[in-house]
Amino acid sequence: MPQVDGLEIAKYIFENKLDTKVIIITAYRNFEYAREALIYGVHRIETKPIDFDLIIEMVNRLKMKKQNDAAVKQELKAANDFIENRTFICKQLYAFVSGNLEYEEIKRVLENDYQDISVIRCALIHFKTTGDSIIGYDRDNWRYMCEMCLENIDAYCVQESASSALVLLLTPDKKVEQKTESYAADIKKIIKKAYKTDITYSIEFFDNLTGFVIKNTRNAVELYTDYLLNGNFRAMQDLTETLKSAYSFDWIKNFTYSFINHFDLDLEADTSYYYNRAKYAQQKDDFFLLLSEISNDVTTNSKNRIFQIKHYVNKHYQEDISLVTVAAAFDLNPTYLSRIFKKEAGESFADYCLRFRIKMAKEMLMRGNLSVREIAEALGYSNVGYFDRVFKNETGYTPKQFRNAVLKDG
Repeated sequence: MPQVDGLEIAKYIFENKLDTKVIIITAYRNFEYAREALIYGVHRIETKPIDFDLIIEMVNRLKMKKQNDAAVKQELKAANDFIENRTFICKQLYAFVSGNLEYEEIKRVLENDYQDISVIRCALIHFKTTGDSIIGYDRDNWRYMCEMCLENIDAYCVQESASSALVLLLTPDKKVEQKTESYAADIKKIIKKAYKTDITYSIEFFDNLTGFVIKNTRNAVELYTDYLLNGNFRAMQDLTETLKSAYSFDWIKNFTYSFINHFDLDLEADTSYYYNRAKYAQQKDDFFLLLSEISNDVTTNSKNRIFQIKHYVNKHYQEDISLVTVAAAFDLNPTYLSRIFKKEAGESFADYCLRFRIKMAKEMLMRGNLSVREIAEALGYSNVGYFDRVFKNETGYTPKQFRNAVLKDG
């Protein structure tokens, strides 16, 4: 061959990583030549003389192999693209459920996979090991197990570590509760078998993705209210600055209404004036001015101490709270606390605690994912029979009767 031989061509192709297959037909019968050819990725070496039909057969086989290789590459690329897209979606979903990505953004992320995300029901599962960590933990295996395929359900492991995982299930299936419980139990068995480790899990259900917006708004409202009622104004100002810079007009609007609603429903304050003011807000600063006004009114209100006490009860209702323990938390005399609470709230401290617990019991019963015993324990009742009697005395129904009536109407 003029200027270069077949081996030099093979070397050039190999070093420049060209997608070209090489067959060498040579008069040499030299082992060193053959060894060097193999180093440079030569597909086949044939010595002269050679039959023409054999050349045609080799070329056809090589052509078929190249087509198969291309198909494999395409499959690998598709698999890699899927993994990269899946990883991206998981990161975005985690940002969303954590309150760091807005609803409109997650809609854009999911629009290619879901035609109408407004009908997608959600379950957020928090898996946690009972020990320190999973022995022999492998991130990819843990994620793979948590993203087991379920019929008509997509599972996204949005966060994982050696001791916990956060999994988001998305499905249009309205009966997601039963499938989610089954899925979580299966994961528990798999982890037990694979890692000899016990895990526990807790589940939150949401009718759609907007439930996370409400949840995250509620968390921000709780934090803002905590700072306000505990007099931590520096922290409240820092949170306000964060909200100003990080969130949209619509989110701030929802936050403001949720904050007013919190005082209306949970602390039972007169908020009609603030609702009317909020209707006329045109920009974010209008809402922050209103929030500042509400904060000033609350701190100077004669009922401020009652707001603080109600807020404390609302946060600690699952504990064994009493007039004595709450009085101690506020450095007050129990008798004095009892008197001012009755005067300002219009009911006794004990009646308020009971009424609030019954309200929370109704909400838990309507959600339907906890047993009556679990609800009783969550409300601080160690005796489920006593809880049944208290609930019936206040509502006219046993907890089971109340739940059945709600489910029947729904």
